[in-house]
Amino acid sequence: MQQPVNAQYSIFIGPNVKFEGAIFTPTSANIEGEVVGKVEAKDLLIGKTGQVTGDVTADRIHVHGQLGQEVSCSSHLVIHESGQLRGTVLYATLEIMRGGKLEGSLLQIEEAPTSDGNL
Repeated sequence: MQQPVNAQYSIFIGPNVKFEGAIFTPTSANIEGEVVGKVEAKDLLIGKTGQVTGDVTADRIHVHGQLGQEVSCSSHLVIHESGQLRGTVLYATLEIMRGGKLEGSLLQIEEAPTSDGNL
């Protein structure tokens, strides 16, 4: 049974969907399919079936699937149990759950102030 789209996300890329190009959203993005290109969002959630390859910029990022290339996270980056991140990562705070995978170069930056809650 397919899960309904959560209304809090302004962009939703569903499972088995492939998108190539640039995504810019002032709020949240939920990626359950494949994105190749640039992604800019306030909050980015990559689901277990999600795969993002390209330049990614967000305040908060939760990785349950795969993320790679250039990643910039100005607040909190979480790699969950099923998550994999490969590439160059700029982050303010980083959390890796047991089983999560990270491969690449890391550079910690100062956390940017935020005005609202978490994903």
